[in-house]
Amino acid sequence: MRFNRMMAIVLLLVSKRRITVQALAEFFEVSTRTIYRDIEALLYAGVPIMSTPGFKGGISLTENYYLDKQLLSSLDFKYVLLSLYQLNFQNDTNKNSIIHKLELLFDEAELEQIEQYARQIVVDFSSWQGTKTDDAKFILIQEAIKSYQQISFLYTKLDGSKKTRLVEPYQLLFKSGRWYINGLEKGTSKLFLLDRTKQVELGEVFQPDENYFEKGFVWEEQNMLLFVLRIDRAIFHIFDSWHQVEIIEEQDDFLRLKIFAEHNAWLENFILSLGSACVVESPESLRAFVRGHVLEMYQNYRGDEGRGETNNESGS
Repeated sequence: MRFNRMMAIVLLLVSKRRITVQALAEFFEVSTRTIYRDIEALLYAGVPIMSTPGFKGGISLTENYYLDKQLLSSLDFKYVLLSLYQLNFQNDTNKNSIIHKLELLFDEAELEQIEQYARQIVVDFSSWQGTKTDDAKFILIQEAIKSYQQISFLYTKLDGSKKTRLVEPYQLLFKSGRWYINGLEKGTSKLFLLDRTKQVELGEVFQPDENYFEKGFVWEEQNMLLFVLRIDRAIFHIFDSWHQVEIIEEQDDFLRLKIFAEHNAWLENFILSLGSACVVESPESLRAFVRGHVLEMYQNYRGDEGRGETNNESGS
């Protein structure tokens, strides 16, 4: 196997200090051309091999090269490559470069087997509606985190209101199927939903807080309350984009959900838009609002029961 031969070449160079390509070819019973291809792959992977011409020449490792005794095995590298194949990040050029280097360690048959396994389980962080604009935004925020630069962006809150924010970003966090920006705004650690950000721009360099990750953070949506809803199964897809939803009971015809949200006009209108497919069980404040609104609507239409019959009679 090519991987084992390449690792053996490195080990031989560590122990023998210097050896000729011809000697390696005879030792492994392959052609010198094969050895040269192996050396080229090792160089590309970052192994510092140097060539010395002359009678006592050959190839060797640079003087200060250190080989860790806990060297990964062929199987270890296969699992690393398999994991990288299965993870689909937002246009990650660094990951692609690592994959290319690891691929040089295996022959075509081995790569085909690894790729076959990789297709069976895939972890994809991109959205169904992902665009080049989304990739550019993701990369820009990554750059800001690496270089400790502030970012400004237009942020849409749950109630639909929009405001430009100025944040010192420390982390891109993937949790419960959503990407978040974890950063400081006016000295307070906050989480911002990435898909609610637009017009992201780099700002000034800031002095990072070394103890940032030891502190807690708050959701950008303040005054979050616990709501319990009973909904028809048919409308559960509407809650797919909500980042704090938990199913606490399942029946054949309905689901009982626990959600965290702000009690505001947007939420009230959202619940009303679901009609009889959603029943608010708690808190009482939202139940009272829905009940009062339904009664008001009933009063507006009260007495209309016979209107249809009257209109039909007058038209006949």
